Amino acid sequence: MTIILPVWIAFLLAACAIRARKSAREWQNFKATHQTRERQRFYRRWLLEGVVLLDFGSIITIVLLHEKTSSWPYLTLPLSGQLVPEIEISGAFVAGLLSGLAILLLGLWLNFKFRQKSLNVTLGDFESLIPRTRKEAGLALLLCLNAGIGEELFFRFALPLLIARFSSSLIAGAIASTALFGLMHWYQGCKGILATTFLGAVFMTRALHGTSLPALMVVHALIDIFGLFVRPAVSGKFSRRAAQPSS
Repeated sequence: MTIILPVWIAFLLAACAIRARKSAREWQNFKATHQTRERQRFYRRWLLEGVVLLDFGSIITIVLLHEKTSSWPYLTLPLSGQLVPEIEISGAFVAGLLSGLAILLLGLWLNFKFRQKSLNVTLGDFESLIPRTRKEAGLALLLCLNAGIGEELFFRFALPLLIARFSSSLIAGAIASTALFGLMHWYQGCKGILATTFLGAVFMTRALHGTSLPALMVVHALIDIFGLFVRPAVSGKFSRRAAQPSS
C-alpha cells in the first residue's frame, strides 16, 4: 500500500493536469460551433470524463485509504474530533435565510422588469455552455448534477485526505486541493480561476468544520443550475439563442 498510494496520487494529479489542458483546448472549439449535435458531443464527453476522473477516482481513493473512522458513513472530514455536528436552526438563522432569498428574488425581478445587465455578469468565461436546445439542456443538467457530486467528493473529501496521508496535515491537503480545484477551471480564464478558487475555499472551510458532503453537493449543483438555467431564463438569453442542427 505504501507504493500504491504515491503512484495513485501522481496519477490523479497528472490526470487533472491533462484534463485541465485538454478542456482549455476543447473549450475554444466548443465556443466556435453552433450545431447542436456537435455541442451535445462535447457535453457527453465532459460528462463521461468527469464521472471517470472525479467519481470513480474518488471511490478508488477512498478504498485505497481504507480509513477505519466513523467519518466515512457521513462523508465529513475529521477535524477537531467533531465529525457530525448538530445543526441548530434558530430564529435568526431562518430570518437570515428568508431575507437572503427575498433579496435574491427581488434582484431577479428587477433585472427582468428593467432588463438591467447585472445578471449578465458571470464567474468566468462559460457563457457558451448555456444550453440552446432541450437535448442540450438535459445534458447540461446532468453536468451540473455530476459537478456537484463528483467535484465535492473529489476536491473536498478524497483528495484532501489522500494528500493529508503524506503531509500529515489535513489543512495542507485542503489548501492543495482547493488550489487544484481552481486550476481545473483554467478554461474560464483568470477571472474564472479566481472565482472558483474562492468558492472552493468557502466550501472547503465548511467541510473542515463538519458540514457533510451531501449538503455541499446540493449547494454546488444548485449554483451551477442557477448559472446555466435560472439566470439565462430571467435575463432572456434562452429566447435570444438558437442552435443549428447538424447538416
